[in-house]
Amino acid sequence: MGLALVAVTLATFAGPWWGHDRGIAVTRDGRVSETVLDSCCHRDVTLRLRLSNPRGTAKVARATATVTAVHVYDRRFYKEMHLPVPRVGDMATVRMQNGMLFEPFSGASYCRPNVSRCGA
Repeated sequence: MGLALVAVTLATFAGPWWGHDRGIAVTRDGRVSETVLDSCCHRDVTLRLRLSNPRGTAKVARATATVTAVHVYDRRFYKEMHLPVPRVGDMATVRMQNGMLFEPFSGASYCRPNVSRCGA
């Protein structure tokens, strides 16, 4: 017997997500707050995003992410990541798969609290 497909909503992405020296929180209505650190006490970037257009399945889901705020504390972060510095209004796709969330503006991946693949 196959698994029933569950409709993907913004709430599918909700919750705390973690990684070594980084964290992201997603509310049930798709508001995102992300902080990436370089060591315990030095912030590189904070981002605020708004998710929309959720699609896919509970196993592999995607949503459109729009930058609503960005604060770059250390521009070397984006230079070292070979990524452009995001600007308010930029849009990209956030992907969630197998308990991991992939955020394109920081290039970071995050895990659900019960997933252990996001260490140092």
